[in-house]
Amino acid sequence: MYIIWKIKTEIRKEAFTNLYSGYKGFANTIAAVLMQMCVRQLFLQKNANTVLLWKQHWMAEIFQSVFILI
Repeated sequence: MYIIWKIKTEIRKEAFTNLYSGYKGFANTIAAVLMQMCVRQLFLQKNANTVLLWKQHWMAEIFQSVFILI
């Protein structure tokens, strides 16, 4: 039983390394993207009221431009 389990473990490990080996070249890119997402979330949390007002202003401009076209 131990031999079968060991073979299955080796096969799973090999499959895992083959599947994710392509991401090694993108390690810095993925880290940078995740960091930027965290920085953006912190900014939005700190400036929630300002962002909300900006979104409302932006939506109002869209609706006004739609009504002008009609």
